[in-house]
Amino acid sequence: MRSIASAFGLLFVFIVSCGTKDPGPRRTGATNLSFDSLAGVRFIEVRREFDNGIAFNDMGFQQIPEWDMYFIPGDSSRIYNPFEKRYINFPIYFDHDSVFNTARQWFRLREASKDSLWLQLLQVEHKKVLKDRSNVYMKFYSEAFLKSAGKSVEQARLPKPQDSLYIEKLAGRANRNPGNIDSAFAAANPVMFESANPNILVEREIPKRTFLDYKPSDAYMHPVYNITIQKAYKDFVYEFGAVVDEKGIIRFGELLTVVEDVENRKAVLNAIIKLYLQPMLKVAPGTTLGFKHSSSIILKVKGIKAD
Repeated sequence: MRSIASAFGLLFVFIVSCGTKDPGPRRTGATNLSFDSLAGVRFIEVRREFDNGIAFNDMGFQQIPEWDMYFIPGDSSRIYNPFEKRYINFPIYFDHDSVFNTARQWFRLREASKDSLWLQLLQVEHKKVLKDRSNVYMKFYSEAFLKSAGKSVEQARLPKPQDSLYIEKLAGRANRNPGNIDSAFAAANPVMFESANPNILVEREIPKRTFLDYKPSDAYMHPVYNITIQKAYKDFVYEFGAVVDEKGIIRFGELLTVVEDVENRKAVLNAIIKLYLQPMLKVAPGTTLGFKHSSSIILKVKGIKAD
């Protein structure tokens, strides 16, 4: 923790010491906002956080810095596409109050210079900004500024101490209530299952995403595991929510489908967990920033009756 704190102490100095010699774009009228003065500068996102200064919410959703972009003269942006490993051009549409749109996303410009860029992500519906949902901010540094500061992109993107303190608090709550699905939260490093018996096979579903709608956190917010059990007592297929606690104990979480006899279905699923899943799988609990904690997952379990 000491080395992380030291790194972020330096990052705080970098933020405070950003130069002001180049004021960058400033709005002087409804249509006068322009990024031409920043054309050719490579901006790399180093921090994305909620308006409380923390990168996580209480569900474990993490705001992850990932943008790598340039502004192009004539009101366009070039944004790196990690899937195709190349930059893609997008037009920029300017609105009022320093609001603009690019890559299908609305932003409000907060601060800009050739060293840094600060944007507010906006949620817009019917041409109106939803203030209560526009609570995420993106901090960029220029490539040149990071080099002059002696910081790599990976170092600049490290979580802050307040992120660790927040997750530690959430993990403590979750682990005090290991069977409570409402106390569990998504793990940045999701639960891992490994077969400990030749009669069980487990695979995690990895969601497919395109460039414009991809978010790294999507892969862990609702992890889904397909489990096939050979030589089961009968053929069956069940899908349900479960909670895996810090010790790797699997507990029934919730039904995901409507059934007539709820209590009977819960009893069946608890029996499947006890008789098959727990003894036949090696379970590594989910972790976030090094903290083990209870997290909720979705299990799709298929049983195949023995011949």
